[in-house]
Amino acid sequence: MFDDRIEKGSDGWNADFSKPITRGPVSVAFQKYFGISASLDMVPYVFIDNDHVTTQPDRDLSFPMIAEDEAPKGSTRKGPGVTGFTADGVLPTLARTAVSWIDEQATAKKPFFLYLPLNSPHTPVAPTLLEHQVAAGRSTPGTAQPNTGTIDIWHGRPALRF
Repeated sequence: MFDDRIEKGSDGWNADFSKPITRGPVSVAFQKYFGISASLDMVPYVFIDNDHVTTQPDRDLSFPMIAEDEAPKGSTRKGPGVTGFTADGVLPTLARTAVSWIDEQATAKKPFFLYLPLNSPHTPVAPTLLEHQVAAGRSTPGTAQPNTGTIDIWHGRPALRF
């Protein structure tokens, strides 16, 4: 996909994000891919659909390695990203996209395989507080659910419609 050689020069970033990704999952027999390029602490901070970024990077981004209410532990690499892309928004976006794809496949009535690698528990640690967590008594308003709790909520629960 992308590599750590994405560097910023006087003319901007040395990567052409409009070109197809040549070493991604769809180049090695996956029928569909939606996700990020690597761990969430690596650039670029964009979503990838099959072999293209969904939105061209328009700004530099980095994220705290630990959620805001924890002790600071540095930040991710600064690099190309998309306005509106947030560390705590990645897991919900991956989960919603997976559930949508499962719904599409269910109507086809053919067997399918879904491989869903999550950005958690890798850094940056960005747990999300979800309304249904509060309703289920798994968290309280104004606090961040621990990362593993967030993973438990999203992973393996495709029947929930978020």
